[in-house]
Amino acid sequence: MTIVHAEKKDAKEIHSVLHQAFDEYRYATPPTTALREAVSDIEQELTSGTQVLLYKHNDKCVGMVKFVVHDKQLYFFRLSVIPEARNQGIARRLIDHLMTLAKEQKCATVVCKVRADMGQNVAFYDSLGFANTKEEMMERSDGARLNVITMEYKLGGR
Repeated sequence: MTIVHAEKKDAKEIHSVLHQAFDEYRYATPPTTALREAVSDIEQELTSGTQVLLYKHNDKCVGMVKFVVHDKQLYFFRLSVIPEARNQGIARRLIDHLMTLAKEQKCATVVCKVRADMGQNVAFYDSLGFANTKEEMMERSDGARLNVITMEYKLGGR
């Protein structure tokens, strides 16, 4: 098992993991926008400030997470683990790695946003010590409205 920083050349692998992981939300109401992401979108992200951690097992990428660091905050999104690799602690290891990076960058908080209707995801972050700091109705660019929870972890004790 290794966790590595992705490069632009990894965009196809990131795309594959993302789509495998988010496929279960294809029929959510409204459907996830993760499945609209193209390889070119990921390449663009990787050249404009978004970073990606890859979780590799036997040289195969089975998990990943995107993140940005800004203004003493590490914001992560699209945490993804392929279905056949779930329940092995991969998501937790990726979060732990993000925590280490956030501390190295002297961030005060680690933050993510979660759809309120994805209770298992909210419970997962809660179990890691993240607090629900805000709940809001957001409107996506396609007009869909979502109830979103901001989950925040204050660094300094874990």
